Amino acid sequence: MNNNHYKSPLRINTPIVWLFNILYIIMLPMVITSCNANTGASVSPSAAATKILVVNASPDVLPLTLLIGSNRIGSTATTFKYPYPSSYYGIGNGIQNMQVLNTQLYTIKTRTDNLAANTNYTLYIMGLKSATTAADSIITVLTVDTATASTIGSGKIRFVNASPRTTGLSVTANGTTAFSGIAYSNFSPYVQMPAGIYDFKIYATGAPGSVLVDVPLITIQDGKLYTLFSYGLTGRTDTAAIGAKVIINK
Repeated sequence: MNNNHYKSPLRINTPIVWLFNILYIIMLPMVITSCNANTGASVSPSAAATKILVVNASPDVLPLTLLIGSNRIGSTATTFKYPYPSSYYGIGNGIQNMQVLNTQLYTIKTRTDNLAANTNYTLYIMGLKSATTAADSIITVLTVDTATASTIGSGKIRFVNASPRTTGLSVTANGTTAFSGIAYSNFSPYVQMPAGIYDFKIYATGAPGSVLVDVPLITIQDGKLYTLFSYGLTGRTDTAAIGAKVIINK
């Protein structure tokens, strides 16, 4: 006769084990939250409050994604669509490695910049995915969006030519030349203008009788800082047609 009998597992109900179980229940949600804290999160602003704004000025590259280091700017759903400027995003200052990614998340451009503390920047992506010459290929231009303070009753504005295949663009403000001969991928310094409403018109340099873009009226406010930028191609009448938009830098 078999005298071995089944014995149930040993149950331990000492105070130490009881305390351990209570602590485990309390800490588990904190651990889970910590593990998921960075899912889809934006790049955290640094204490220095350095910021970047993104402009996709390429008419055929489709929406873009920007990585700074290994961090995606914005959420996991954020893409930068032609030809709209984004808002400013907080990033770290110092040496920063940037990657521009296409819709398949392949890197199409990289750059490294030393970003100053407490400074705003704009990253322009311009050129053509379908480029057949180096002059038309995708490039990036980084601008520093700061200027000395304007006098009371005035604001400041600059012009960025992000329109491929233009040899130079000039701009008038209420009929007076404001910017002259700005080559593709170049930009003017900020110029001061009295606060008020302005009708900006963009011409090919040397052809003032042919308006390429009649920009909707822009109100320049006291102490504000603006950027007017062109995009698109001359001679087109579709979504790739030349146009212009304004960014409020401050």
